[in-house]
Amino acid sequence: MAAAAVLSSGPACAQDTHARPFLLGIPLYFADSRMEADDIAFLRRFLTDRDILFFRGAPSRNLYARHVRIANTAVIRQSLSDLRRDANAMLQAAIPLDYLCYNPEVWPTSHTPPEEKADLVAATRRARALSRQLNVKLIVVPDTKHTLPLHGKALAALADAFGIQLQAFQLDYPEPFREKTRQLVRIVRSGNPSVPIIAQLSTNPPTGLWDGKTGKVLRPMSPEEIKRRVDAIRDLVDGFGFLLFKGDDGVSRFRNFIELERSERTPRPG
Repeated sequence: MAAAAVLSSGPACAQDTHARPFLLGIPLYFADSRMEADDIAFLRRFLTDRDILFFRGAPSRNLYARHVRIANTAVIRQSLSDLRRDANAMLQAAIPLDYLCYNPEVWPTSHTPPEEKADLVAATRRARALSRQLNVKLIVVPDTKHTLPLHGKALAALADAFGIQLQAFQLDYPEPFREKTRQLVRIVRSGNPSVPIIAQLSTNPPTGLWDGKTGKVLRPMSPEEIKRRVDAIRDLVDGFGFLLFKGDDGVSRFRNFIELERSERTPRPG
């Protein structure tokens, strides 16, 4: 759809949390979590026009026809040049674009260029200018452990929506997980009190351990435990984005979570 999604302007009262709908953000670019035709058919039964499908690289027009028309679209990148290139490719293919998602991270393995890392506020200002040039909205998702505490207030002031990466804390019990989320949300809302906040979770959150061969050690989380984390913070945020991993049946567990959380929608044609 050409228009940007309508997001709620702030958190609901605690008594409304279980009834309050939230947007879902789903990546369709990870090779490890590529969805098959039956997964897409499943999503079509549950997603709404508030939800967002994230792409890295432009999908083909045929892919858009099958995948994207059920929700809003976003391109997500860690560098401004990649963000511009992917957005232009989407538009040149006549694929509606609703969001740019700028995901700057300071870690050595990130794809954020040194000149952007040196001044992430200025870089985000450029991402905002690009979003206005393209007549779309800007989602900002910085790294959580360094950039958000230092620059979250300034970055939030430039964002139309803000993503907080919470997967590193997801294996905590619900109460400490909620408290950490509250601290991070407070930083964001200090810079932009009404900005919609999307909490990023994972089907396979990191354990904090490291394997020299495979990298981060991940642990699968059951649909019921994912829902417990969602329930613990849903009054603090406006949506949930997910990192999906096919290993350990990650996509299947995500589908089960959606069935626990959402009612089926009226089937869409096509």
